[in-house]
Amino acid sequence: DGGISFPNLIGSFNGLGVNSYQVVVDDGNCQVNGSLIVITGPGVPPAPTAGTDATYCEGDPISDLTANADSSGDNNNLTWYDDAGLTSVVQNGGGTFTPAITAGSYVYYITETVAGCQSPSTQVSVDINPTPAVPVLSGGNTYCDGEPISDLQASAGSGNSGIFYWFDDVTLLNNIASGPVYAPSTSIGTQTYYVVDSLNGCGGLAASVVVTINPLPAATISGGGTICVGDPIPDITITLTGTGPWDITYTDGITPASVNGIVASPYTLSGLADGTYTITIVTDANCTGTFNGSANITTETAPDAGTNGAVTYCSSGPGGDLFTELGGTPAGGGAWSPVMTSGTGVYDPVTDLAGTYTYTVAGVACPDATTDVVVTITSLPSAPTAGNDSAYCDGEALVDLFAAGIGGTLNWYSDAGLTSLIGTGNNLTPSATIGTVIYYVTETLSGCEGPPATVTITINALPVITSETFSDATACGVNDGSIDVVATGGTGVYSFSIDGGISFPNLIGSFNGLGVNSYQVVVDDGNCQV
Repeated sequence: DGGISFPNLIGSFNGLGVNSYQVVVDDGNCQVNGSLIVITGPGVPPAPTAGTDATYCEGDPISDLTANADSSGDNNNLTWYDDAGLTSVVQNGGGTFTPAITAGSYVYYITETVAGCQSPSTQVSVDINPTPAVPVLSGGNTYCDGEPISDLQASAGSGNSGIFYWFDDVTLLNNIASGPVYAPSTSIGTQTYYVVDSLNGCGGLAASVVVTINPLPAATISGGGTICVGDPIPDITITLTGTGPWDITYTDGITPASVNGIVASPYTLSGLADGTYTITIVTDANCTGTFNGSANITTETAPDAGTNGAVTYCSSGPGGDLFTELGGTPAGGGAWSPVMTSGTGVYDPVTDLAGTYTYTVAGVACPDATTDVVVTITSLPSAPTAGNDSAYCDGEALVDLFAAGIGGTLNWYSDAGLTSLIGTGNNLTPSATIGTVIYYVTETLSGCEGPPATVTITINALPVITSETFSDATACGVNDGSIDVVATGGTGVYSFSIDGGISFPNLIGSFNGLGVNSYQVVVDDGNCQV
């Protein structure tokens, strides 16, 4: 009877009537279907023909079963049963039958009765598989871009569960995965995932779960600038992305400040103090984001070039830094025009021209400031007229030196560098010290000192007679007397005289063949006599 009962342990069945018999063997663990055996007899019509077996999912439209009374041709001779023993009639007559529509496995048996004889049955199976319940989903959430994304989980809604199929479209056409766990996409945006539980080929209604990944907001700061004191303060602009409202924190490098509830981008900050402004925090309605850029507000103090000045230089120099000739409190680092030979503000009267030199302190946002220094060049007086060079012997009376100029101050120096001033005025008493001294005399007129004139004074050392010896003549009228003179000092080159300096016939200091007389010894070294 198709496995409804198992009354036989030896496999032999007797006393059977006309019918169709489905053999099933059970060994206590498993069952196996044998053949569908049809037992007929004389005058028994053949089993009617019927439609094929069908399998449905619960809730699907169920087609009527069909059968044909092939022997009599009259479908009213058909009888429909729902048991193999043909005891439970579900419909008398008719070539169609509406089967059960609830989940389960059904076997229907159809016979044809002709002239009181019933044919064997024809079996038609209808399997209606249950539809799984809507699955239960977890893991739907809202994230910020870059955060770890949790897996989505699916579990049976109730009863048995089959295979979970995941879709990313409401039409359930794009199957993206199967199984109870799914790792959603990390792309920014909102995605709805649909899951169907499929059991025995029957899929239930879809459940859905939403995963939203919000982009991180961003804040970019710009604007600001440099202004001159008193000018309007420039605005700073903050450009925002993301979903408002936004909250930001910014700083000028020292003090943080917050602005909350910004509803539109860009956002403008006005009336700020000087500083370098940056964003340190930005959040929107969903996430905390990133920031970049900076904006400077700098108020420039008006440049100060000081006040005008004037200076006079001597044509020979030295010059000087014209910056020191400015009045007031000028700022350094300015530029001079015209450009001087030095390339800086140092003026050289030898190479630079007289005239007006302009000092400019450049402004960035403020106008340039300028002042002038007027430079006048005074020519040098000529060297004064001085006396002639002179030479003296030690102990001689010295004559004062004399010089004449054109009305300036005369200065006497003992060195060519004119650093050792030894006197002023027209006259100078020279030093009596032995040796040669060059005296330099200049004239200073209107603060400018001219070139020097020179006077050389030489004080010669006297030779020294260290020995005078003589011998008398041996007799009157006999010229055999002698004088010997020894000298040192002076130049060292001597000539000797014994006639009081009238003549110097002797270079060695020895005189012989002298008669009785008085002799005046004089020694001459070329410069002086003693």
